[in-house]
Amino acid sequence: MPTLPGPTAFGSLLKRLRVAAGLTQETLAERAGLSVRAISDLERGVNRAPHDDTLQLLVEALSLHPADRAALIAATQQPADSSFTLLQGKGQMSAFEGAAPAFVGRRNELAALDRHLAGEGPPILLLAGEPGIGKSRLLREATQAAPGYGLRPLEGGCQRSGQDPYQPIVRALSRYIWTQPHEQLRSDLQECAWLTRLLPEVHAGLVETAPGVATTPDHERRLIFDAVRRFLTRIGGPAGVLLALDDLQWAGPDALDLIATLAHDAATIPLRIVATYRDTESPRGEPLSTMVDDLARERLATHLRLNALAPDEADALLRAMLVGLDARPERFAPVVQQVLRRAEGAPFFLVSWAQGLRTGALSLDAPDAVPADVAQSIRQRVDALPPVVRELLGAAAVIGRRTPRLLLLAVARELDYRERKTLDALEAAVRARLLLEDGEDGYQFAHDLVREVIGQDLSAARRAALHRHAARRLEAAPSVASPALIASHYLRSDEPERAFTHLLKAAEHAHTASAYREETAFLGDAITLASRQENPAHVADLYLRRARAFLPLALWSDADHELDLALAILPPEEKERRIQILLERAQVSHWLHGPDEIRRYARPALELADESGRDDLAAQAMCRLALADSSEGKVRASVEEYERAFARAGEERLASVVAGVEYSGLDLYWLGEYKAAVARGRQAVALARETQEIIYLARGLGNLGLALTGDGQYDEALRVFEEARQFARGQQLTQWLARATTMRGGLYLEVFDYQQAEAIAEEAREIGRSCGWPQAIASAGMDLLLSYARRGEADGRVERILPEVVKAAHGAHGEHGWLWRLRLAQARAEIALAREQWEEALRHAEDALTQGRKRGRVKYQVAGLKARAEALICLNRHQEALSDLRAAVALARPVGDPAMLLRASAPLLALDGDDALLAEARAAAERIADELHNAEMRAQFQAAAQVRALD
Repeated sequence: MPTLPGPTAFGSLLKRLRVAAGLTQETLAERAGLSVRAISDLERGVNRAPHDDTLQLLVEALSLHPADRAALIAATQQPADSSFTLLQGKGQMSAFEGAAPAFVGRRNELAALDRHLAGEGPPILLLAGEPGIGKSRLLREATQAAPGYGLRPLEGGCQRSGQDPYQPIVRALSRYIWTQPHEQLRSDLQECAWLTRLLPEVHAGLVETAPGVATTPDHERRLIFDAVRRFLTRIGGPAGVLLALDDLQWAGPDALDLIATLAHDAATIPLRIVATYRDTESPRGEPLSTMVDDLARERLATHLRLNALAPDEADALLRAMLVGLDARPERFAPVVQQVLRRAEGAPFFLVSWAQGLRTGALSLDAPDAVPADVAQSIRQRVDALPPVVRELLGAAAVIGRRTPRLLLLAVARELDYRERKTLDALEAAVRARLLLEDGEDGYQFAHDLVREVIGQDLSAARRAALHRHAARRLEAAPSVASPALIASHYLRSDEPERAFTHLLKAAEHAHTASAYREETAFLGDAITLASRQENPAHVADLYLRRARAFLPLALWSDADHELDLALAILPPEEKERRIQILLERAQVSHWLHGPDEIRRYARPALELADESGRDDLAAQAMCRLALADSSEGKVRASVEEYERAFARAGEERLASVVAGVEYSGLDLYWLGEYKAAVARGRQAVALARETQEIIYLARGLGNLGLALTGDGQYDEALRVFEEARQFARGQQLTQWLARATTMRGGLYLEVFDYQQAEAIAEEAREIGRSCGWPQAIASAGMDLLLSYARRGEADGRVERILPEVVKAAHGAHGEHGWLWRLRLAQARAEIALAREQWEEALRHAEDALTQGRKRGRVKYQVAGLKARAEALICLNRHQEALSDLRAAVALARPVGDPAMLLRASAPLLALDGDDALLAEARAAAERIADELHNAEMRAQFQAAAQVRALD
């Protein structure tokens, strides 16, 4: 969209200089020997900049002051309109522009500056805010832009100590005077003799000496103020003078009086003032606070408070400051994000950190370091406060970012501070904006960096004592403090051993909340403390608890390590605890090692349980031995061993073998006994809910969904899979979320919805990658291979994932090993069929059939027979193919899986079908369609070639 031309910086300044000289466009054109149209075009921006000859004519016609002449010439190089000078051109930033950092954001503040410099509103604009928020940087923007508004900028500021009278105005005037030639100063200083009382260093002969007559202090001050006004009027540009005054919080009463007087006289002298001050260091009743209130009441000042940069502005500033630094993105990006979080939008911290990185004072390896100048700035603010405030801030720092008021008052009592003294100190900290009131009952640090620096400056002994005070007070009010918080304070105190009981409570709370990572951390600290007490049985028990906390997270190696430590220190007489540890090691070995290691721990556990007469523990050991059988592929033997274990446990103690109930349901599914698997799955889920064993509930729901799928109960299976997914997600069990997702995708594969099956399999693989769960990656990968093959699309996508799946299948142990190798053989047979590689398809199909028979897996016996038959047909071996297809149908028929029967029937119907088989296949298809309550899913099924062929 085209934009209309606007006035340039040159055009705006030319207009101001012309108006200040009292000239019309016509008069100026006549004096310069130019046309009125030429003047008008320059001022309106139609002509963006004059030729050198035209510029010289204008300078002479206006009879400009040397400084104004320089400003006008400089403006020819500034294309932006004066009214947009502060708002345009901020998108491109260099890391350093002169001595100033890049300027970003602050659009509203820049707009306010623009209006102020253009002469709108009161004569004073006050920029307030905390240290490091960017006030001085914004003030510099104003001084740089001032010439474009016809203003001569004078810069002055105050220092924390050693103030001379009338600073910062004296500094502003001095800077101007020492940059001007004597000839110019003689003109500027006419009738300003009393200015020498402020600037006695002004060279003799440049200004007449102030009369040496006796006068009162008030009268002398009035004469000095008059001289300042007269001087500012003489040196001003077309629009007057901009006084840019920094850090007024350190200005004395004399300087503040002069500023207020100039503000009152701004109607008669061309003057704009922009001043900054820290509102954290201007308490009520002090001269600065009084002046600000008075000027605001008289509408002589506009007040603008600067807040933190917005997140996108902070990000832009930091990245601009880091331009040119060589760093690997994978290392650099996380550190930048961490620094942005810590900075909380404070420009000073961002600039200091970037500069520290450039100079080598800071490193990417230590992103938590606080830049030295930031830390010093915070220390100066804290040191300016009374001792009681500093000590209370130290207490707040060890408590945390947010501190309840009652806790601070309680800790203060530990420090022998009375309540009123404490409240006064808190109010002082709030006025200094080191603390902020957080609601009605607490405080929080204005910035976490403040807390860090204050905490670092405490001695180790004082820090430990403050942690002890906080812990004791929290311990006395358990209803408002968590065990974890109390424990953390005791651990960092000079009485760390008192943290032990609170760590155990915190671990229990974390377990109840399914926060297993936190539970392992609390138990780790508890183990460290308990190890000092020389109670090996107690420590071994803690190791066992910690190992069990690792299990839901699928951190098998960590759990195994804890169990190894527990066994190593457990006293021999602790037989029951030894059985429990051995049982857990057997369970972990299922994932880490395989059947031999499972038996290595389960058999001695069973012997000890028999000796102790503990049928419940013996039943658990028998379940572990059954797990070893199924891991070895002896699925029928495993089911029989589980039944013996359940009988030994008895109906009343069946909950003690919930793991065995859950695993046995999966065995029954593998054997194709789907109705029994459904019943066992429902039992496992109920027991897991009863015992609150979330790992077995997450797994049991998935197994139940599989069994329901095999039994043709697709709608309920989908609901169960979704419940499993939601439960795993809610409990943050990412591995089991990936498992349930893979199983859900398998249902879509069964009913010929290949597109949805592939999408779900890809999702499962992504979840598996996110948590480093190779089982989900490999299992979902096999589903993808089957889906590609059955769609007849065994193209490059197969090669993309086949090596990964092959490696996983041949590198796995236990049940994953035999199960994955079986599934992989079937997938390769179907891929070869899709590629019309009949001999290879025959070879892989025979492999799948052999493995399926060995493991008792009816599903893959049927699939292997079907794949072999299809390869035989293409090799013109029709009789052999017919034999395989009839065998496949015979195997599928009693199982009760309608999808299995339909897949086996379709090729037989095409080759040598009969009405009875056709009716049977149609009945299976109708049953499936009736179970698919989702209309889209049902339509996908009915559109499948196998289903349409039945018509």
